[in-house]
Amino acid sequence: MKSISLQMTISKKSTHYYSLLLLILVSAGLWSCSTLQRDPRSGYGFFEQDLPQANDFYEQKKAYEIDETLQDMGLGQGFYLTDGERSALATRIELKNLEKKIPTRGEKKQYYQYKGLMRSDGERIAFLSLPSTEIRAQWAKNRGYLVNEESFSEEQKLLIEKNDITLGMNQK
Repeated sequence: MKSISLQMTISKKSTHYYSLLLLILVSAGLWSCSTLQRDPRSGYGFFEQDLPQANDFYEQKKAYEIDETLQDMGLGQGFYLTDGERSALATRIELKNLEKKIPTRGEKKQYYQYKGLMRSDGERIAFLSLPSTEIRAQWAKNRGYLVNEESFSEEQKLLIEKNDITLGMNQK
């Protein structure tokens, strides 16, 4: 009887030692895998400095918008802008942002009907800053910008809706 209890005690201790040994081996294996680094020349290495930064994306987007707007205004890249040109550039960028944010199809249609009749970006910004289509229509009427939709052919209405042409464009 004494030998059976001694064997059980030994087997419990050996099971405990085997578990501890297994735990140590698994931990060492996982630790060694976590410290593994690929050679940078392999092309598969992972380095934090290689991650694109969100700020870089927004800076590139802003630079692209500025370049595009400069091109639209007929100003080339690499030129020094006068104070007036910088102000006009900021106004045009603000206008483009407002145009992108026009929420409904009806508001877009109304804006593009009057856009060609307005003389400046400032007027367009003022128009887009008004809160409703009714107020915008009244604003345009007060300035003498009258649009009669019935005077356009179906083809012209379709082109206006697609923003291919705007009212006030010449036929060239």
